Amino acid sequence: MTPSGSVAAGTASSSRDRTGRRGVFWAAASVLALVLWSSGAPSTLYPIYAAQWGLTPLIVTIVVAAYPLALLVVLPILGNLSDQFGRGVVMIAGVVLIAAFAATFALAPHVGFLLIGRVLQGVGAGLAMGAGTAALMENNPTSSPRFPSAMATVSTASGLILALVLSGAFAQYFPMPLFWS
Repeated sequence: MTPSGSVAAGTASSSRDRTGRRGVFWAAASVLALVLWSSGAPSTLYPIYAAQWGLTPLIVTIVVAAYPLALLVVLPILGNLSDQFGRGVVMIAGVVLIAAFAATFALAPHVGFLLIGRVLQGVGAGLAMGAGTAALMENNPTSSPRFPSAMATVSTASGLILALVLSGAFAQYFPMPLFWS
């Protein structure tokens, strides 16, 4: 192979690397938005669950608290899993657990399922947020060192805002709000 062919191959490879890094960056930003979406969406539903099942404020508080407690346990213990197994694998595992949380909430026959769902959500969020934030930092598509942290803030805030607005709309105006939200 000629030296110019090597340079051309190197340039094509470099272009693919940049495109791949950009894709990973935006996928990680989307995962962060999804994580905060999942944490905010149930907030508008607790009054419905409480009314349907006669839950006391203490029980609702326990259900709400299960998520941050699971998150507090997962982050320090499993926060480095993406260093060992890869950012993508751990983000996918987190998203799968978040999907399991959503199904558990949508089909919950009693409050025990809400607790299980919130724990699944906390574990999934911890895995996905840690790996997603690291992926943003490693795959910064710009020369600005501040861009990944700014995008993490925009992603999480957008996910939370959209969750609250849409979940509230589903709870107020849609049939079967516990399923759709």
